[in-house]
Amino acid sequence: MLHDRTHIEFFAGVGGVSVGLPQWDTTWANDFCPMKAEYYAKNHGDHLVCEDINHLMADDIPLASLVSGTYPCTNTSCAGDRTGLFGVTSGVVYQWIKLLRAKGGADAYPFAMLENPTGLLARNKGADMRSLISTLNSLGYSVCLVVVDAFHFVPQSRPRIFINGIKKSLAHRHMQAITPTATLPTCKHLYTAPLRKWLANNSDLDLVYGKTPPLPVRTVHLEQVIDWQDNTSDAWADRAFTQALVDNLTGGQRRRFDQLLRSPAITIASVARRGRTRADGSRFNATEISVSGLAPAQRPYKGGSSRCWILIAGQGRYRFKCVTPRESARLMGFPDSFILPTNAKQAYQCTGDSVVPQAVAWVENAIYSRFIDENKQHQRPTLQMSQLSLSL
Repeated sequence: MLHDRTHIEFFAGVGGVSVGLPQWDTTWANDFCPMKAEYYAKNHGDHLVCEDINHLMADDIPLASLVSGTYPCTNTSCAGDRTGLFGVTSGVVYQWIKLLRAKGGADAYPFAMLENPTGLLARNKGADMRSLISTLNSLGYSVCLVVVDAFHFVPQSRPRIFINGIKKSLAHRHMQAITPTATLPTCKHLYTAPLRKWLANNSDLDLVYGKTPPLPVRTVHLEQVIDWQDNTSDAWADRAFTQALVDNLTGGQRRRFDQLLRSPAITIASVARRGRTRADGSRFNATEISVSGLAPAQRPYKGGSSRCWILIAGQGRYRFKCVTPRESARLMGFPDSFILPTNAKQAYQCTGDSVVPQAVAWVENAIYSRFIDENKQHQRPTLQMSQLSLSL
């Protein structure tokens, strides 16, 4: 089975994990959304079963070397209600675990990959993560945890924790156990302060780590992803909304805007709208400008402040543009050849709910590749941003 790079994908959406695993054969997938199932099929083939995971039986699911689950983050992310795995939506991961247990756990699937926002570490004071890891241990997995931020691959800030289950007999052969005295790798991007603290407090669990290659230095920039010179697009803000965005710049944000406006250079900056409270108690969507070169984490379009905006300013002129569905897909690392719905709201839903394929590819290469064809001394290349068809 280890020489058979087969993969099955739960909570698949439009198949972001499969895009990130081009050298694996995804033989089966599951999602409950008919719209996403339609576009999964358009891009990957018709092997996705569109069904609520709660209605699946163990016999419905094939065996594979790798099983992935990018389960909903509604209750675990900072943008959600923060109820964690007690929440109805994110708690569905335990149905995934129930199915794995019924199939035989690590004996059936030597590798199991989960992905979620890093807020999972803090939910219910770390108890949610402990319960999840303990359950994976009971299925026969040692667990390797790493944080991978999408900004290493795409111009978007999107830190995610990858929970990598590895069959214990394999993990103990190739990786080191995390103990109270273990010296973790020094990379602060992979092992953030919150993750290090959590690991120190839970070293009694079967947790492992190993040497990994460095995270890459991103070579694609925001101005390469955004069609900022396309004057024909209907995504540009109209006069009234432009004025509203400027009026809602306050304090240092207004000063930053004025500096960009006076600059002799053209700057492409990202814009966020965040709920704030005025001195009189009234609420408004404050305009916040970032010149970091990174867009905020892409989200499903739910209207209002969830939309991502871009500011183009300099030489005394400025314009605001809403990130289009295709630009959002590029920010997520999807190639221009990836088929999206023509309905904008559906397209945002497809990309904002997905995973950055390049992050998946890096995790696969850094962690799982050491176990695949272990007698062959080679390392497979990760999915590169150069594979995108960008409009420059």
